[in-house]
Amino acid sequence: MGTIYDENGRRYEVNGNYLLPCLMIGNTCKNGIGVRGQRHKRYLKSHHRVFYYNLLTSCGLDDYLADVDEIAKILFE
Repeated sequence: MGTIYDENGRRYEVNGNYLLPCLMIGNTCKNGIGVRGQRHKRYLKSHHRVFYYNLLTSCGLDDYLADVDEIAKILFE
């Protein structure tokens, strides 16, 4: 088994005739997601599933929710 990188810098392991992506699971969000962000997440998950899963698979969900939480906090104040 070896490791290769594609043109975007993503890492793959070679396993026989297959390329398996090296995925890392974890919280990549720099800012914490507050109560308002968590509520918006529930709303997206139940009412806008395509948008929710697009953000989730592109690893942008946490950053998006942190931004929503920050904007909601500013508007509330």
